[in-house]
Amino acid sequence: EHIYSGLQLPSNYLKNDLATINKLTKKPLNNNQLAALLSFSYNLGIGYGIKAIAHVNNNDKEKLKQLWLSSYNVKSDNQNIEKVLKQRRAEEYKLFNS
Repeated sequence: EHIYSGLQLPSNYLKNDLATINKLTKKPLNNNQLAALLSFSYNLGIGYGIKAIAHVNNNDKEKLKQLWLSSYNVKSDNQNIEKVLKQRRAEEYKLFNS
């Protein structure tokens, strides 16, 4: 089971996302990978998390990278927000690979 020991989750959304990640992930994850997947899923929606998990399970690193770095919800014309969200995805992806 890929769950942090003693992890306190502040939101039912996070708990649900974590349960889904644990259920669907077929490969062992380290804590950084789990944290990155949880952040990615929480911020974009579990549907994106499920897509990412499929790439992890298939060991398709290129598709995982492409999904991760191109996925961000921008509901604003503010280019600064888009820049920040792209940076967040890059940091999550970096964490996943550490």
